[in-house]
Amino acid sequence: MLADLMAPASDVVFEPSPVSSSAAGPGLTTACGFAVAPGVMARWQGWGVVFALLAPSWACGLTLAPVFREGAVLQRDRALPVWGQASAGESVVVEFGGQRVETVAGPDGRWQVVLAPMPADGRSRDLVATGAETVVVRDVVVGEVWLVSGQSNMEWPLRYSKDRDVEILAARWPLIREFKVERQASDIPRTDVAGEWRAATPDRVAEFSAVAYAFARDLHAVLGVPVGIINCTYGGTPIEPWLPPDTIHSPRPADEAAHAPGALFHGMIAPLSPFGVRGFLWYQGEANANRRRAHEYAPLFQALIRTWRAHFGVEEAPFYWAQLAPFRRADIASDEWARLREAQAAALALPHTGQAITLDVGDLNDIHPKDKATVGRRLARLALRRTYGFEVLDRGPVMTRVMREADGFRVYFENATGGLRTTAGAIRGFEVAGSDRVFHLAEAKAEDDTMWVRSAQVPEPVALRYAWRNDPEATLINRPGLPAEPFRTDDWPARGEP
Repeated sequence: MLADLMAPASDVVFEPSPVSSSAAGPGLTTACGFAVAPGVMARWQGWGVVFALLAPSWACGLTLAPVFREGAVLQRDRALPVWGQASAGESVVVEFGGQRVETVAGPDGRWQVVLAPMPADGRSRDLVATGAETVVVRDVVVGEVWLVSGQSNMEWPLRYSKDRDVEILAARWPLIREFKVERQASDIPRTDVAGEWRAATPDRVAEFSAVAYAFARDLHAVLGVPVGIINCTYGGTPIEPWLPPDTIHSPRPADEAAHAPGALFHGMIAPLSPFGVRGFLWYQGEANANRRRAHEYAPLFQALIRTWRAHFGVEEAPFYWAQLAPFRRADIASDEWARLREAQAAALALPHTGQAITLDVGDLNDIHPKDKATVGRRLARLALRRTYGFEVLDRGPVMTRVMREADGFRVYFENATGGLRTTAGAIRGFEVAGSDRVFHLAEAKAEDDTMWVRSAQVPEPVALRYAWRNDPEATLINRPGLPAEPFRTDDWPARGEP
């Protein structure tokens, strides 16, 4: 079999080449110093174990980390690490944007330089690394870079989303680019990932994360700079594999490799560090809620935010997420998703965080609602206000206090300038309970920036909830149309919780 694998093939061009895949020529890439025709790389990758056995450790020469590929977007206004592998002790020079930085590869072959901060620049330029050979990365620009992650609702591509035909045809944004990290689980930290940068053009944008594309488009339109999205997602995964395993004190058995604690942190997040990013977007939680583990989510989510910030060396990087949209399943407790939303909201206690409410864009019968543009644009509102300082409203009505009045409650809100509104004829979504802890639907009446809430079935109310269901009929909005955030005044545990 080895002889068959090593037999010459007509589609391999054995031309020793001193350049990288970015400079190998049209349709060619390089592997261990050879220019390789299309189609053969897949075969070579399948033979990777053979080459690993036959090739010495220095055989592949100078390389850059996988995220430094043609079309890359680098983060503006921050020191920029650039790193890769070479022979031990090899001198490496990196040049970009008029800068020239030198270093020497360590005993393990790893090297790293740091470029000085640069302003945004949409001009296509080459990033060049020179050692015993030269690696050229073409069409590199400088702008804003966001890492987006989570499970399938963040991964969900534009081609399956609302208004996909028009969205794809209208995509004429060569300076909006996405690097899609291929799925990879690992039980040890990896240094390599597969992926490529793609521009938002009609022939490439269909596979973009629909949420991230809408987010990037608003940022690009307002900021006028290139926007890069690193799409690091894996459908169906709980939060645990996205965390380093040593941050999970009581790990549960995983039903598959990609769900094991640390598996995706090691396989997909670790190889990206210390690439420069502005911040993070997150859309995940369905897998934890479906497993009836919402009560465990709050500390895990906050640990993830802290860990990722530290891992990328940006302790105050903005971290914004989408709260779970409404969904109806008979086999899930009626408030399990509500409790997970509460666990998500608890992370607002951390600095530089924010959440986009999606109560009005869900699909009760589909865990993958198709309106992703609204979610992405609400995340963009958070970034435009909190990260970039624009005067835009980024939240719907937020309860600030609740007071008992007669046989009901007076609820006070912020972000209700211009008065409270409803998406339907009546304001729905409020429930009250007495000392028996049985909740009943309540009537609600808006009065400026407050709400009067009562139920004839509860003459002595002690607790109030809004949108506290897996699939609430929640209609309260502010004047710009942003939905009110769910809340409750009680702290009663769910059945089976301590």
